[in-house]
Amino acid sequence: SDLYQSPPLYGLVGKFVLLFCGLHVASILVAPRLFATHYRPLSPSEQRDWHGRVVGSLFATGIVFVALPEYLWPGDALAADEAFGTSDRASLACAIAAAFFVWDVFFCTAACQGWPFVLHASAGLFIYWHALQPFQQRAACFFLCWEASTPLLNLRSQLIACRLTHTRTFSCANVGFAAAFLIIRWGFGMPGSVFWWSDSIALLRAGDPRLRPHVVFVTMAANLALNSLNVWWGSKVRRPRLSWAPPCTCKPPGLT
Repeated sequence: SDLYQSPPLYGLVGKFVLLFCGLHVASILVAPRLFATHYRPLSPSEQRDWHGRVVGSLFATGIVFVALPEYLWPGDALAADEAFGTSDRASLACAIAAAFFVWDVFFCTAACQGWPFVLHASAGLFIYWHALQPFQQRAACFFLCWEASTPLLNLRSQLIACRLTHTRTFSCANVGFAAAFLIIRWGFGMPGSVFWWSDSIALLRAGDPRLRPHVVFVTMAANLALNSLNVWWGSKVRRPRLSWAPPCTCKPPGLT
């Protein structure tokens, strides 16, 4: 069914938007009490970044558990037609992702993260919103699995902000993020992107009347941009001592 003819999907996305807003508020209320010693000295911009990373990490953790099983063992309809097939779990994953990026657009704008982050959030919203039509939902689940490297990135960045780089927790997050990033983004993400590009080009050439070419083109541009950044970020990650971290509040999902 088409998204624009399916009101329940509007409601599902809206509910998850409220959930992410609630998680953001909860972080604002809880962090000063639970982490008072290390949180209170942070500057206002660092505190905003902290809360963004909390929400981003919760999203990343949850979405992997939803998207990975559907990518590995898709439902019959989705397995039979990866371009326009759908399943309940894949639709749920795309709805959660779309809702997250609704929150992210407002967060990046209100927190003055800069236009690249607002653009990234807008692209993510565009892509996962259109995936609900349905369109390439299995590929969407694959790219959402890239989020597995995000929680360690965010933990590492929060520890840096709190001046806790001397702790064992930081050492584990440091090494864990580097390994997760290279394995997930380089080992699986970039080869998977090549296959996705091949399928998408074939889909464009087939001229299916259900296809909206502009959605494919936007997704291709976003995927190319992210993979280019992943190459650059990965080259930094591989340096000794890993002294660098991507300056991103919420690590981008695979498609964007």
